[in-house]
Amino acid sequence: MTARSARILVVDDEPGMLRAVERVLSSDHHVIGTRLSRAALSIADEFQPDLAIVDIRMPDLDGFELMAQLKARFPALDVILMTGSVDDLDEKLVRAIRSAAFYFIQKPFDRRVLLTLVQRCLELRRLTADNLRHVTRLESELREARAFQESLFGRVERLSGCRSREVDPSPRSRCCAWS
Repeated sequence: MTARSARILVVDDEPGMLRAVERVLSSDHHVIGTRLSRAALSIADEFQPDLAIVDIRMPDLDGFELMAQLKARFPALDVILMTGSVDDLDEKLVRAIRSAAFYFIQKPFDRRVLLTLVQRCLELRRLTADNLRHVTRLESELREARAFQESLFGRVERLSGCRSREVDPSPRSRCCAWS
């Protein structure tokens, strides 16, 4: 996934905010928006988003419930929660952090803030994926090296006549791991 090809699901019951977020992000990303939180689940199943931007206060499923259901289906999905409500703002922020939201943003927000936040999220996703590929490759190389070392040890045992991995310290013994 490149930053330009990210699939972003936007869920907000306010049509103006939904259009604004779609307009800001659609020039660089593949964006699908919906006003219905339950519909977002079926859209996500088909769309397979890299990132979801979800309003907290919505009818049917609130943003926290929707995020939980999306993350249950897509564990690697990053979610940015947004709210226009000033009621219990700190409580919502703490809940967002504890719920493993990538970020919490208050509406209205500057388009540059949204673009920068999305860019940072996608960059971290790319780095995490690169790191996972690197670790997987290293683990594979270590398994191969270990198998090679064990095959060499087996040859040494056969050549020296050893039947065990223990070394007989007596000078007359032919059974030595270093033979």
